[in-house]
Amino acid sequence: MAVCPNCEAEIEYLQYSGRKSCSARYFGGHIYEVDQEFAEFGDEQWCCPKCHEVLFTNECLADGFLRGKVIPAKVLGEGG
Repeated sequence: MAVCPNCEAEIEYLQYSGRKSCSARYFGGHIYEVDQEFAEFGDEQWCCPKCHEVLFTNECLADGFLRGKVIPAKVLGEGG
């Protein structure tokens, strides 16, 4: 299980936040059919669900952290 470098909580998941854009068809009456969704790059964050510290801004690194293969830069002395 992953451990948050800020609060040292054992965590099973990271809280994701980001802005999403989409392409959709509007049929009236508040009915939309989404064709495609995509994130606004640079606006995505993966945070500790306990202390809300931002740990990653890259999905691949966040995934590696949860799999035990990536250490957050903050632990390595490279983060804020």
